[in-house]
Amino acid sequence: MIEELVDEDLEFLKKLDKKLHHKLPFESMVYGKGLSDHYTHKKMSGKELKKVLGLTNKRDYAIAPCNTAMGFKAGFIVYRMDNDLPGMPLEAKPILMFVEEQLPKGYDWGKMSRIYMDQRNRELLKLAELDEPKENVGNYDY
Repeated sequence: MIEELVDEDLEFLKKLDKKLHHKLPFESMVYGKGLSDHYTHKKMSGKELKKVLGLTNKRDYAIAPCNTAMGFKAGFIVYRMDNDLPGMPLEAKPILMFVEEQLPKGYDWGKMSRIYMDQRNRELLKLAELDEPKENVGNYDY
């Protein structure tokens, strides 16, 4: 039963990521070949965000602020934290990416920073050897 819930949660997050975000290949003389993140104009519903936040800071998920779109937007990543080997760092697998503009009405960077600065969330990020998050959006938007 627990495995089914975990699989349902993971499928929900992956489906939401497809709604909000996709990667496109690029080739540049400066950066070479790669994939760049692109975000749709769709917004998350309040119900979707509540479910995402219900998964973070508990179970196997954490949320972190990030720099997206090659430095032009601040956003968020939801990671699934896996640990196949006891005593080793958690492996943070990005599952969902979105930008502030995709948050539902009533949510902004300030509200989200209270969530990702939560002690449990910061502990999970630290166990995965990820950078300590910063509250100020200016750290992620250039």
